Amino acid sequence: MKTRHAHDSSLSTAYLPVGTFGTWAGRLALLGTLAAGCGRTPSGPIEVSITGEEAVVDGLIYKQSPPEGTLVFVDGWTLKFTRYLTVISNIRLAQPGPDPGQQQIVGATVAESRSPMVVDLVKGLSVPLTSFAEQLDGQPFDTTTRYAFSFDVVPYTALAMQKNLTADAATTAALALMQQRGYSTYVEGEATHAPYDPGDPAIFQSFPTRVRFQLGWGQVVSYLNCSNPDNGGDEAANRGIQPRQDGVATAKIAMHVEHTFWDKLNVENPSLRFDSLAARSVVTQQGGEQVGTLDMDALMGVPVSALVDRNNQPVLDRGSVAGYVRKPGPLAYDANGTPGVSTLRAFAIFSSQAMAHLNGEGLCYVSRR
Repeated sequence: MKTRHAHDSSLSTAYLPVGTFGTWAGRLALLGTLAAGCGRTPSGPIEVSITGEEAVVDGLIYKQSPPEGTLVFVDGWTLKFTRYLTVISNIRLAQPGPDPGQQQIVGATVAESRSPMVVDLVKGLSVPLTSFAEQLDGQPFDTTTRYAFSFDVVPYTALAMQKNLTADAATTAALALMQQRGYSTYVEGEATHAPYDPGDPAIFQSFPTRVRFQLGWGQVVSYLNCSNPDNGGDEAANRGIQPRQDGVATAKIAMHVEHTFWDKLNVENPSLRFDSLAARSVVTQQGGEQVGTLDMDALMGVPVSALVDRNNQPVLDRGSVAGYVRKPGPLAYDANGTPGVSTLRAFAIFSSQAMAHLNGEGLCYVSRR
């Protein structure tokens, strides 16, 4: 039950010293001084940040009758994230492409920040990444141009700059795991569910009511020429970031983390589910409660066409959100014609790799490499 849109080695030369010119106003003043002799009009900077939005910071809270637009698991789970690490690299601005129908094709790069940066999305609604005050050739940005905005999510290495991470043993262990497994994104958290309801199918008697999960995935994914809702509602016409003469232009990468839990690809507003993942967790009794532990390996080999638990029993639908109609028979996920996505692990990874947007709902062309 959600209203999201459902699509799928050096710092930039734009940096100026911190201090008098460390703010955008200072940079603008300096550029104005430099440009005055040759008649160029300065522009304000383009500030780039990232967010996991309230879904990461506050969690995904179950409500049986959620307000319109609320992200909620139809099968009754609440998720809280304790760590959400992701690596952003190759943030770049380019001249617009020649053909709006070919979103992935853009013009020459005019500004870039190549260095990888690892951030923890749990630790704030907005994490600053970089700032562009001028083009690579030292020229001001053209305030009449919407520059194509693109970036990559890449596997973690020790070269990545740590933007807002806590310096402790747990963070060190998480980063070591990311490097060992080639993860670009690593997620830790806990999911909780109300005790078994006698009105639900009997299979759920053996389900945990608490699942501690550690999920991660890798591969280089490029997000190209993103649409920008700040420029209007037309997804082709609104692409890019347009600098301003009178202030800061913002480019906020928005990670829609609920993608990991979708039950259908390439559509708008699919259901969010966690039962299919909880069914694969290793369950132990802890203080009278059934507690599961879950990692990516537990999702291997599970066909999305017929979801089963660890005992090879079919997972059924216990959707309980107001107005939701349960699906009869064993649950299945719908890859919607996407080739190569036949297991639960592959499905979750593929869907997660399309989670990055610009300024809220702006869609980017997703290129997996």
